[in-house]
Amino acid sequence: MDDLQTALKTLGFSDEEIVIYLTALETGLTTVLDISRKTGIPRSTVYLNIDALKAKNLLKEVEVGKKIQYAPASPDELIEYAKHKKDEMNKSLNSITLQAPQLTMLYRQKANTPTIRIFTTVEEIQQLFMQAYGDDRVHIQHTSSRGRIILGIVWENFLDELRRRMMYTKELVNDTPEGRRYAQINHTIRNEVRCLPQKYATEADIILFGDLVIYLTYRKGQLSALVIEDSEIAYTEKVKFMLTWSQVQQV
Repeated sequence: MDDLQTALKTLGFSDEEIVIYLTALETGLTTVLDISRKTGIPRSTVYLNIDALKAKNLLKEVEVGKKIQYAPASPDELIEYAKHKKDEMNKSLNSITLQAPQLTMLYRQKANTPTIRIFTTVEEIQQLFMQAYGDDRVHIQHTSSRGRIILGIVWENFLDELRRRMMYTKELVNDTPEGRRYAQINHTIRNEVRCLPQKYATEADIILFGDLVIYLTYRKGQLSALVIEDSEIAYTEKVKFMLTWSQVQQV
């Protein structure tokens, strides 16, 4: 009987459906009350499982006088039901097999292809910055002449929040009088700041944390963030950042 119960579970029967169907087979024509008494299953639950078995055509409703009773499908009908399920599974298997190349392509695409997103509003950039707070280290190169102006308080709040959370940061800023003052004021053991020679300054700012690489550009006053999410690319950019960092002296 255990093998039968296992086989019925494989066909999608619940434990209660199995008990009720086998009880109906033993009893023949039966009622909800009889099934509940013999199985110990509450009547409300019996009704639900009878509906499920009726949908499988394995219990049939029979009106006897004024009472509704239930007759079980024969073992032959159960076998036909199993054959039908087998045919359905074979069709599903064939369909999946035919679609396997496309599914594999989707899987590899998700697993191996970097995710690339573009944001163009200050509000979106602000939400993007908030993701950095979940990491423990952030690398920043902000040497553009327009970034602080366009991002304004959003940029200042981002840097302040990194410091408030006592996160480890490395910042590369322009080697200008203003950049040197900034480094002298904000440099700490946790929040290191170094000045990059002007000849290496760019108009694109870069932020690195986790698997994210964020390029911020401000061409013609238009804010744009290109975000790449990929562990290998992020690691490569961090290596490049650290190579630059190692060549720049602390103020």
